[in-house]
Amino acid sequence: MDRWYAHRLTTVVVMSQFPAAWKTTAPKRTAYLDSGWPTFELSVASMCKPRTPSVWAQVVFVGDETLYPPPPLAPADFASNLKAKIFTSGSDEAMVARLYAKVFHSAFSNRDPNFTLSYATLCWRNAHIPILARALLHADAAELNLSYNEILGEGAVALAAALAAGALPSLKKLDLRSTDICNGGIASLVALLDRGACPLLAEIVIDCTNCSKTQHQQLEEAGRRRTPPVIIKLAPRKGAAQIVRIGLPANSV
Repeated sequence: MDRWYAHRLTTVVVMSQFPAAWKTTAPKRTAYLDSGWPTFELSVASMCKPRTPSVWAQVVFVGDETLYPPPPLAPADFASNLKAKIFTSGSDEAMVARLYAKVFHSAFSNRDPNFTLSYATLCWRNAHIPILARALLHADAAELNLSYNEILGEGAVALAAALAAGALPSLKKLDLRSTDICNGGIASLVALLDRGACPLLAEIVIDCTNCSKTQHQQLEEAGRRRTPPVIIKLAPRKGAAQIVRIGLPANSV
């Protein structure tokens, strides 16, 4: 079952609410995100399915269009989060935590030299990136795409710290275009490059809408100091209307 949810080529439709006309005499149902098994299913479905502006969403929400795929949780974070969830059988909690850890390590131990983790256009905010960063400490990929999410400063600092600590050791390309990254975030990337972390890194794609020209120049200089140099590619910023697929609200993909 878990493989169906987690596979990169499947599409998962999340029915988080019953239709308004649904008639039932059953007791009040537990909310979708308060339930243990649905939490597991959504978490593994959102773990590493590719998401870019040119690819149809592979996690589709029906019923509650305010939901969006969450960032992957490190197994310890997931187990801690699970303690607040409701199970019909309390003994399921430990089993679900073990099953999640198994799926997580299988998904992120990919040996494909071109493996890409693409989490673009997911409506993630600054606070989501530290959660992702802790998960990336257990992962490897040649490319990480976080474009069109809000990363700002705190998120970029957490991401750079994870990369400096050994996350994604095979990383070659980091895509941060249209992430609203600011001066503090640029400074953390400069420090990352000067530290020699991510030794295979060859390219960073970024827009500098929210940072100074000086900060952008410092990032380019840090890239040139590397051997071999890291290319800093400046990408023009695009508005949300240009990246949200027609027919789906921005907060549902």
